[in-house]
Amino acid sequence: MNIIEIFRVAVASIWANKMRSFLTMLGIIIGIASVITIMALGQGSQEKIGSEFQSFGVNRIYITVNWQNEDTDIMRDGFTDEEIKTIGKVFSSDITAASPVEYMQGKVKTAGSIENVSLQGVYDNYDQIEILNLTKGRFLRDSDLKSQRSVAIIDKKLAQAAFKGENALGKRLYVEMGGRRAGFTVIGIYERPESIFEQLNQSLGGTPSTYLYCPITTLRAMLNSTGKYSAFEAIVKRTEDVDAVTDRIVSYVEKSKLRGEKPDEDIYIGMSAKEQMQQLDSVLGVVSAVIGAIAAISLLVGGIGIMNIMLVSVTERTREIGIRKAIGATKRSILLQFLVESMIISGIGGLAGTLLGVGAAAIAGNIMGISGLVNMMTVVIAVSFSCGVGIFFGIYPANKAAKMDPIEALRYE
Repeated sequence: MNIIEIFRVAVASIWANKMRSFLTMLGIIIGIASVITIMALGQGSQEKIGSEFQSFGVNRIYITVNWQNEDTDIMRDGFTDEEIKTIGKVFSSDITAASPVEYMQGKVKTAGSIENVSLQGVYDNYDQIEILNLTKGRFLRDSDLKSQRSVAIIDKKLAQAAFKGENALGKRLYVEMGGRRAGFTVIGIYERPESIFEQLNQSLGGTPSTYLYCPITTLRAMLNSTGKYSAFEAIVKRTEDVDAVTDRIVSYVEKSKLRGEKPDEDIYIGMSAKEQMQQLDSVLGVVSAVIGAIAAISLLVGGIGIMNIMLVSVTERTREIGIRKAIGATKRSILLQFLVESMIISGIGGLAGTLLGVGAAAIAGNIMGISGLVNMMTVVIAVSFSCGVGIFFGIYPANKAAKMDPIEALRYE
């Protein structure tokens, strides 16, 4: 019997037991669909997060006092304006800008609701660190900081909500913060899409927040803050230099501020957006792999189901096997017939699971706002793997059929 005839007989046998074959395929279908969906969404999430970090500023670095160190003293080890500006000048060939950030949470009453606002007091060069799409007006100037002007750059959505779609430039925006009410004149409006982190926060029940940028001197005056800064941010000019520049700045800070005291106590630490992206990417990769492995267990269950149904098939067709052997069928042809049946069942299941997985990934990706596309290599691997599962779990039943004694098989009732 040639291979074409073997395939024809195998397909005829599967077709004769359509419902049983379909139920056998279910384990493979669910397993492949689950793995493909998880892989596609995992890859889409990694791409989305990478894109978010690129827009956020992958060259962004943070130099901060180490709060985990009990010897840290913010009044002694913190940064002054003069020190941060000096660092900007010393490393001017490596960094574009350096700025501290003062944070304060507030609320803005609008016509329809109360908007949560995160006030961020920054230097006038912060627009070189934070990538803002300024659609109207201007960013901060040095004169705004020196005069402690109550001016602000706000998000387009906040501007529309607070001023009912009217031009917000030049108008006063009042923010409730810490039991006090502060007014800011709007000098600029920026626009940016919600990040995946903000979307995740909202999906988990978190409250959406918008950012308001104002002179750091103004915010500190409002808060009666006269202490030092615990950290500052900077943007490195070349991506490949991020790690090296971060280390050099930390080393410089330690030498200039500690002056040789406590050299081994890690008073200062440096972090980069690039490093955070790599860590998050690694975590996502592990999570995807673990979830994928759990989903792949259903493939194992599906494979066992194939073995079980093929053993039943061998038992049911014992006399057929005996007759075929009696008229000259070889062990090899019997073995191949059952292996091909097993492979076809798992292969069709794998193909159906792939189509289901591609569809599920596309729908879930659309809902989550990420790419749910599956590349062709994943499809090829999925179908090939499912066929491999069929062959692996079909070997024992096929071998059992091939080794049957024809006389005993013909006696079977």
